[in-house]
Amino acid sequence: DFYYYDINEEPGAYLNEEDRELSDAQEEQISVKQRTIGKLQNQIDLLEKRMDGQYDDEISEKIDELREMISDLEIEIEEIKENPEGDFPEELIEKEIDSKIDDVLYDPADWIRMYGLDLKNFIDQREFINGVIDADGIGHTLNRYDGSDDEISVNGIYFHVMRID
Repeated sequence: DFYYYDINEEPGAYLNEEDRELSDAQEEQISVKQRTIGKLQNQIDLLEKRMDGQYDDEISEKIDELREMISDLEIEIEEIKENPEGDFPEELIEKEIDSKIDDVLYDPADWIRMYGLDLKNFIDQREFINGVIDADGIGHTLNRYDGSDDEISVNGIYFHVMRID
């Protein structure tokens, strides 16, 4: 829940700015500029068909102006694409959430320490100790010398015997 909320609220803190998508306004600006380029190209095509030798210098000059306008529009489109202002793709947000959760699951104690939280709020200590003993045995937990644990019965009472020094 922590990462889901945090990453969805501030995706820019986790993701690269170049991963942003274009905003709707930017998409519309690009669309308008592309339509304008198309119209300018149509004018160029019409002017080129009119070249018959009589006014070729003036027509050529007009074509150059139109091509320069097209070039300027293409530069503006590239600038818009290089500076997206929209949201981050949902699949990238989900991938980042999954990555952070995997990190926490790999080493939850480190995550708890990193955020200055109290470990007691996250685990049942008695259950944790019993789980360690069930998995590794008493000797592994208490016997720092060699981890061995011998169980010996004396008068019907069982004792765990370990070398601790």
